[in-house]
Amino acid sequence: MIDFLIIFFKKLVYLNINLLFSIAMALLVIKIGKIKHPKVKYVIWGMIIFRFFYDILIYSPNSKIPS
Repeated sequence: MIDFLIIFFKKLVYLNINLLFSIAMALLVIKIGKIKHPKVKYVIWGMIIFRFFYDILIYSPNSKIPS
């Protein structure tokens, strides 16, 4: 049980760091690129959401896909 918790918290920390980095990069691209078009912003945020759910699928402790 302890091993499961250690793996769970390590992967949880990885997901949080990855999500924060992705959000920071998206905000940086929008800010520096001076992107005003809403559809482009939706695409950028959609990629962030897709990446987050992809990481959850791959790196969750009970994932069927080996990490």
